Amino acid sequence: MLRINSKWKETKETLLKKAIESPQRRVRERFMCLFLIASGLPAVEVGKLIGRNRMTVAAWVNRFNERGPKGVTPLYRGKSRRILTDEELEKLKRAVRRSPRYSGFEKVRWNMNLLVTYIEREFGKRVRQSTVRGYLHQLGLSAKSLRRRRKRVSESS
Repeated sequence: MLRINSKWKETKETLLKKAIESPQRRVRERFMCLFLIASGLPAVEVGKLIGRNRMTVAAWVNRFNERGPKGVTPLYRGKSRRILTDEELEKLKRAVRRSPRYSGFEKVRWNMNLLVTYIEREFGKRVRQSTVRGYLHQLGLSAKSLRRRRKRVSESS
């Protein structure tokens, strides 16, 4: 059974107070979870009450027990800033619509590794493949569309 570590000197009442007063919704949810655990409810019941998996509840309690109230603050802080500017995105869009050969590569079709290399070479910025996928999505393109073969126009007239 999960228990709240007493070394942080938190009582049920202080946990409930923090759950009510916290400005962040996610922190409120986690303190409420801690309050319910401190009240004697098992993780399975707490999970059902707040709509979370029991393993998530256990992870929050363990993180609190290790780091105290600071451990309840989410590690993820929202969307990260964009790496490429609007002008660079436009240049990327133009490049992707043409063969990689126009950009100095020996390949016939674009792939994620090639786009990562292109961005690093053209803009001097390192990005991950997942970031490139996000940029393609923003531009109305997809990784799948990079693999499609362009239909050749026959010159029969």
